[in-house]
Amino acid sequence: MSQVSQPGGVRLLLPEQLMLLAFGPWNGQLRVGMRLRPYLETALAGAVLTELALRGSIAVEPRPGPARKFGVRVTASPPGEPFLDAVTARVRAEKPRMLGWWIRKGMPGMYRLMLDRLTVAGLVTTTHAVVRRRSRLAWPQARADVFAQVQQVLLADPARVASMWTADPRSASLASLAFSCRVLEVGWLPRDQRRPARANLRAIRATDPIGQAVFDIIAETRRTQDTISRSYIFTPTS
Repeated sequence: MSQVSQPGGVRLLLPEQLMLLAFGPWNGQLRVGMRLRPYLETALAGAVLTELALRGSIAVEPRPGPARKFGVRVTASPPGEPFLDAVTARVRAEKPRMLGWWIRKGMPGMYRLMLDRLTVAGLVTTTHAVVRRRSRLAWPQARADVFAQVQQVLLADPARVASMWTADPRSASLASLAFSCRVLEVGWLPRDQRRPARANLRAIRATDPIGQAVFDIIAETRRTQDTISRSYIFTPTS
């Protein structure tokens, strides 16, 4: 499946497509609160790495040992897109790091950067209020096109999903990342589609180390947040 285009025919990067899914389909408002934003930041970092991997600029390779860990290295020249070129140069300049490090720490500020890129592209309008910026969709069809990609993955035949990473890795990755960071929720689907959707997402992550790492890191973050919330609720006050 081809990448989604913005007005003017320029192809959107995978992290830009993921950012579009954070906007509501009906009111066009950005629906990312303080709890959700760390999840989206994590998924956007994974989307950048996936974009580079799909373009052949980096390789994600298993490291020796019993634990399922992966390293990241530059394998080719920069892809020729200024932002991706800068990220590739950063990976090349950094000492060897594990995939988890790049997702957690190596791609800071992706949320604001992708929001700015979509605003410059005319897909999003951003106004500056006294306390915070407010963003909303200016071209809803762009989000609809991205969601259509995800929907095809969720509704695909399970036998086809097993080879999805080979046949359509961009859509497969987008679906995995969107549900991992909860800009989309399986619970929003019709009841009869929820179990197949979860099975398809698990099958995709089984062949996508970046997507699996993002899922695991977000799950860990959620557990930490829940622990802090419970301790705050049940801490006696004097």
